[in-house]
Amino acid sequence: AFEFSKRKFQSQHGDKVPVWALLASGSTGGVFDEGLTYIDLSVDVIKSHIQLRQTPPTGKPWKYMANEIRMVIAKPGL
Repeated sequence: AFEFSKRKFQSQHGDKVPVWALLASGSTGGVFDEGLTYIDLSVDVIKSHIQLRQTPPTGKPWKYMANEIRMVIAKPGL
């Protein structure tokens, strides 16, 4: 997200991108990075819950994953 945003500012300002534009680009990159980290950690929690079950899951993968997501949300941990 940083590079994309920086290139957009470069298309408007040329090679001399203002400092505020670089800061905005860095902020954009940080927001997207943190958002992806949260999603990645959430998926990892669900995967761990499925792997640590006493009995292996049965049925269609999206059904047991959806069920596991509901169980994790119902109790603290996500």
